[in-house]
Amino acid sequence: MSHTIHRSGDLLDLMTGKFTGHNIEEASAEAVAIIAELLECNRLQAKLDRNRVITPELYQRALQIIERRLNNEPWQYIFERAYFRDLVLQVTPAVLIPRPETELLVEWCIKNLPQHGSLLDVGTGSGAIAVAMASERTDSQVTACDVSIEALQVAQKNAENSAPGRVKFLQSDLFEALPDAKFDIIAANLPYVTESEYLELSPEVRDFEPKLALTSGQDGLDLIRRIIAEAPEHLTPHGAMILEMSSFQTPIAAGIMQTSLQWTAIEIIRDYTGRDRFAAARLR
Repeated sequence: MSHTIHRSGDLLDLMTGKFTGHNIEEASAEAVAIIAELLECNRLQAKLDRNRVITPELYQRALQIIERRLNNEPWQYIFERAYFRDLVLQVTPAVLIPRPETELLVEWCIKNLPQHGSLLDVGTGSGAIAVAMASERTDSQVTACDVSIEALQVAQKNAENSAPGRVKFLQSDLFEALPDAKFDIIAANLPYVTESEYLELSPEVRDFEPKLALTSGQDGLDLIRRIIAEAPEHLTPHGAMILEMSSFQTPIAAGIMQTSLQWTAIEIIRDYTGRDRFAAARLR
């Protein structure tokens, strides 16, 4: 009795075809990423080495993953894994999947944090910003907080894996648990999706990622307004803050900073695609 021999190239083609038919953005890149996870190889090998024999068990698993993906479940949740800068992070549906744009926020912090400086990552989620800072700027003191206990458990695990003993975690609604603490940089990728945008989000995001980590009031700026108002008390003299948000919100946030008179050197920074993505400022 002959068994069909499945090869990685055929599986890649099958996956790409199914994803394309389902209108998954970046269908072929995503298929390559999933094959790389399945075969525990890098993405270049997954793409070029088309002759690897896939065991029947692995083939069945691949079919189940295709099924889940066509049900809009993000592949990062299926494998509980995401990549951010040089880190491999655990992700669960308790945290947002870190986005490539946020790597630029980390880059800004690395450049602007003074030697032996202190950084606070507000709304840490998976811990991506805090853990990246702790592992790339080993001279820094990094603190991270989140309102969600489930998110903090994921972030702590990520810190243990990539920067053991380097990040201090707190459950806190913004600065609530840090009444007297001051930092050289406050970094935050807070929820900023508007209620109307939330309804329009892709099913991958809307049905699987935590709403708590996405939305913040009608115009998405509730938490951003709060952090702009509350942060000055938690910065060292000439300390700085950088916030991530969507492009239409950056000028609004910069305007709020301007009117508060506590901020100076206000700048809007673009992401890889040229969109206005971050608002940064220094304490006046």
